[in-house]
Formats: sequence, structure tokens, C-alpha cells
Amino acid sequence: MTATLHEELAALCSRFFSGELSDEEWALLQIHLAYCDPCHQDFIKRNHIKAAEETSQGWSIQSWD
Repeated sequence: MTATLHEELAALCSRFFSGELSDEEWALLQIHLAYCDPCHQDFIKRNHIKAAEETSQGWSIQSWD
């Protein structure tokens, strides 16, 4: 795999979290994540961050009382 191709596939990871991937791009990303451990680990980390952000969006200052 060339560095350019790897960079393009890694960029799909960012686009996934912004909801911009087509079904075909999502399929390509899944294949890439299955074989590229660094990108897979980055994807997992971003997924945890996104989940934490979504959970915290429902909280308000009043919920701490």
C-alpha cells in the first residue's frame, strides 16, 4: 500500500465521524481497519471520544445539584 493511499483511507475515518461517508466508502474503510492496526486503534479512540461527547451533551449545570 502506498503512503498516499493509506492517507486517503485514514482520511475516511474523519469523514465517518462527521457522517459524510457513502456506503462504498464505509465498506472500504471497514476493510482498511481490518488490516491496519494503527488506523483501527485510532478509530476506536475516536469512537470512544464521540460517545463521551454525545453522552455529555445532555448534561447541564443543574444536573450536578
